[in-house]
This record gives sequence, C-alpha cells and structure tokens, in this order.
Amino acid sequence: MVEGGLRALVEEVTPNAPLPRPLGALRDEDQPGAVCFRTTPELHAGYNRGALGNPGGYPPRGIKFPLLTLHSSLTMLRAFFLYLSHAVWARTLITRFRFAWQAASRFVAGETADDAITAIRALNAKGIHATVDHLGESVTNEAEAAQAADDYIHILDKIAASGVRSNVSVKLTQLGLDIDTDFCARNVRRVIEKAKATSSFVRIDMEGTPHTDRTIAVFRALHKDFDNVGIVLQSYLYRTEKDLRALADEGARIRLCKGAYNEPPDKAFPRKADVDANFDLLTKIMIDAALKIEPDKISADGRVPPHTSGCWSRRRS
Repeated sequence: MVEGGLRALVEEVTPNAPLPRPLGALRDEDQPGAVCFRTTPELHAGYNRGALGNPGGYPPRGIKFPLLTLHSSLTMLRAFFLYLSHAVWARTLITRFRFAWQAASRFVAGETADDAITAIRALNAKGIHATVDHLGESVTNEAEAAQAADDYIHILDKIAASGVRSNVSVKLTQLGLDIDTDFCARNVRRVIEKAKATSSFVRIDMEGTPHTDRTIAVFRALHKDFDNVGIVLQSYLYRTEKDLRALADEGARIRLCKGAYNEPPDKAFPRKADVDANFDLLTKIMIDAALKIEPDKISADGRVPPHTSGCWSRRRS
C-alpha cells in the first residue's frame, strides 16, 4: 500500500515523528476483500440484460468481480497528507532532503516571496494567471496569525512592484480563525486593504467543515465593505448548492473546487462520480448567475460564457 511505504519512509528519516493512526474504511463495502458492484455500462455490457436491464447493479448469478479497495486507500492517504500539511517536522524533511523537495516543488513555488514571483512569472509567460497561497494553516497564537497577515501584505507589495499577473489566496485558520473570529477578520481586512491599494484581489479559501460557517460569515462581513474579495466553495459538500445560490444572489465572486479534506459521509459525497456531478451542477448555477448580472458580456472569441441550454442535468444516485 502506498500509505505504508510513505509511513516507512518518514519513520526511517524521522524515527520519532508522531504519525497519525491509519484510518479504517468508511463503509462496509470498502473493507479489504469486500465484494460489491455498481451499475455502469462498462461493467455489465455483454451479460444477460446488460446494465440498463439490471438497475440494481448486480451481475448475473455466479459472476463475481473483486472490489478494488481504492476508496479506502485514498481515504487513508488523504488523512495522511493532511496530517503532513500541519506537521512542522514534515516541512523540515521536505526542505532538507533533495528527493523530497523535488517531489514537492511541483506544488510549492518555494520558501520566499522572490521564489513565488519567479514561479508566477514563468506561469504568466505561458498565459496563465496565478494566485499565491502562503502555506501554514491552523495557527494557534495571535503573533503567528498577525505575522501571516504581514507576510501577505509583503507578497502583495512584491506582486505590485514586479508587475506579474497574480492575486492571493488566504486560509482563515492561518489568520487566527481558531483563536478569535473578530481577530481573524481584522487580519483579513488588513490584507484586503493592501490588495485594494495595489489593485489586487483576495480569495478566501474554504477549509474543513468545522470552519465552513465561520468562513462564510467572515467573508460576508468583509464583502459588505470590499469588492476585491471572493470565496471558495467545495462541490463535495451536500450543503454547497444552497450556499452557492445564496452567495451568488449576493454578488459574491466564487471559485468552485471539489474539496480535499477528509469529511464524513453525512457531510460530503463519498463517491467521486457524485462529486463530479455536483461540480457540473454548481458550475451551471454559477454561469446562470453570471448571465443574469452581465448577460451581454462575452469573451473576444465568443466562447465564454458557453452555450449551456439543454446540456446540464443532475446526475446523483
């Protein structure tokens, strides 16, 4: 198992690293060795009656397919990598060992603001706009949270001075959300004010569900005073359709993602297919909302917004 190999590697390099316990499967059918089926044309085509004639999703009697335990493995890997993102010792390992840094550098621009500007400039040269995310969520004291806000103000100055095309993204737990909501909001306000002064934009990232309501509340409070702030919503949450409709009506600038936190099945779609389907539905809602605000605004090539009539359907099961 991939997780086992990663754990062995970390334990070899850092013997006393406080690794989390492996998680068990979320559902009975995800247990190793379990057998279950779902209705897909690829699975049942060629058998008696086929997929459409077998809506229960079970193949003819006597035929069995082993369930790939991919879901449970990905669940454990997600928990493991989320744990690493909070661990100070993991950052030390990545920056100290070349092989680890080579793997991480695909996703991390560097350790300094100048590193970020260099990476942004390379992206801009390919026609890609960027957003800078200063890593370090779940801050537990006011000094670190205030310093994180200062770091964002510094990178905004760097962006303005260099002329690169980029904005910034912030996680509220890095700016003190778990310490005090009002304190966090003041830190975010400082960042947004600097972004306003430098003609830039601040995107508030969404974190795990324990922070969803407070993140939206902080965004709404700041959105009343600033038009250069937006928010991220996650398509894997059941609640997101309701949140998105309400925020779209308020004129919020929304970035939609699928979600990466390890959420329980009573809060998030366990199956990737359902996450993808919800993403499509939410995208349609966002496009429809944009057309209501600026129905005549299209891109130079006429492709944005795309024609959507009749192309969308809810695909939940």
